[in-house]
Amino acid sequence: MKPSRLKVHAMEEESRANGPGIRYTLWLQGCSIQCPGCFNPATHDPSAGVWMSIPSIVRHIQSSQAAIDGITISGGEPLDQALELADLLEAMKQEISLPILLFTGYTLDEISDDPDKETILNLVDAVIFGPYQRNNPSPSGFPGSTNKQILLITNAYTQKDFALVPAAEITITPSGELILSGTDPYKP
Repeated sequence: MKPSRLKVHAMEEESRANGPGIRYTLWLQGCSIQCPGCFNPATHDPSAGVWMSIPSIVRHIQSSQAAIDGITISGGEPLDQALELADLLEAMKQEISLPILLFTGYTLDEISDDPDKETILNLVDAVIFGPYQRNNPSPSGFPGSTNKQILLITNAYTQKDFALVPAAEITITPSGELILSGTDPYKP
């Protein structure tokens, strides 16, 4: 049996702008929502990115486990790969004991209307949901726009934990590449 795989845009081993604490952040490739003004439009095209097996993704995260406080799954739109994402989350729950945060542009009603997407809610500790609205930026920058809501599913986080997340960060890779991560700094 062939192991499940996911279309991945990028991975960052130690981010501070994608949830509370130091986080391993996984951006999945492909987005059916495509919010106007999206901060990361390179994640939209489902034909871009690379296929990665679930065991490979888990091994990548495990290699950083000692240095991180949690895992963030973002995109693109992670729930566009809901069945495969469920496989990944189940594998992470077995192999990695860190809290998981999911970013999605879907509303809670849209998630609840789709059994495959709703399954994901039982596999994460918190969800930031709702489409990005560029003209309604969050005062602190995080989580992007004022309509986005944070759903705490377990007691791994409190609302206060999210108030401490910086809006953005710049990472310089060993090759000198600059990577901007976090939320859109745009203010109308």
